[in-house]
Amino acid sequence: MKGNIFLTLVLSHFSLSVASQCLNSCGCDLLPPVSGHRAATQLTYQSNIYKPFSSEELTHITGNDPVYSVRSQHSIQLLISVPLRENIVIQAAFPFLFSMDNLEAFKHADEQVHITAFGNISGFGDATVQAGYRFFSNADSCFELTLLAGIKMPTGQREQFSSDGLLAPLHLQAGSGSWDPLLQLWSEYQNKHHRINFRIAFRKATTALNHNMGSSLHLSLTTLRAFRIPTSQSIRNVLLQGGMYLLAQQRMSMPPYHHLSHAVAEQQLYPFSNSGHMRLMAAVGTGLQFRDEVRLPVQVLFPFYQRLQGQQVSLRWQLQIGLDVKL
Repeated sequence: MKGNIFLTLVLSHFSLSVASQCLNSCGCDLLPPVSGHRAATQLTYQSNIYKPFSSEELTHITGNDPVYSVRSQHSIQLLISVPLRENIVIQAAFPFLFSMDNLEAFKHADEQVHITAFGNISGFGDATVQAGYRFFSNADSCFELTLLAGIKMPTGQREQFSSDGLLAPLHLQAGSGSWDPLLQLWSEYQNKHHRINFRIAFRKATTALNHNMGSSLHLSLTTLRAFRIPTSQSIRNVLLQGGMYLLAQQRMSMPPYHHLSHAVAEQQLYPFSNSGHMRLMAAVGTGLQFRDEVRLPVQVLFPFYQRLQGQQVSLRWQLQIGLDVKL
């Protein structure tokens, strides 16, 4: 390997928790390892595009729990990776999150449905810190195995007002308020031009501020092919990538009167019926590598299977764009 792992592979695993009810799950709460023996930075933009509910659909909701609709969720994240030794790496990530056209529909006891338009919501999300150790089969191996452990810290904003002047409920805020432990295993095989990656990642959600956002599990298998551009002075490789993803998240737990959770100290929590999901997604991507120091990857993910618990908006597609720089 000797430090030649593509940082663009970070982007292939940037899609983590995509929960339409939970803005603070839109960002990068689990980070894949950045390989190599040099410090690196990565700036990544992610966009999740949903099929929002119409006003007519919201007036016909069922059940006692509110139903949420959102048009899109977006995140911009700065990742910093610093190798301490040949096989040890420390990572930190700092996301900014925003969502558009947030709606809540709630059925009252008289069967009348009240719809609240929150508009757009934005804020700085929870920072994540991880430490990883790389295992190599031998000094010149084409196989790498990395184990990472870390924590998501409650540094995000939790009392942001929406563009319509309303204080957003906690599960629509950018910060969750919880300390969530993270664990992931990353493996890669590569030859001169081709790479195959497998990753399993788990985040254990803890309860804070009368909310539990739900634990998440993610599996992915991706492949990348690099095509050399011998005639270009600035572009070293053109990258083509594909992959399969399984993304699963537990239901959230919230108090029944969750809009009061900013002020009420203790409330009993209940599973939120319109949350939790499992998605299978296919990904295709491309990118450019400028020498060894700079890479510009782009990837689009399409869900081909979605199992949504309760009444939730479905994901149409996801876009990821990254800028990776070795220092």
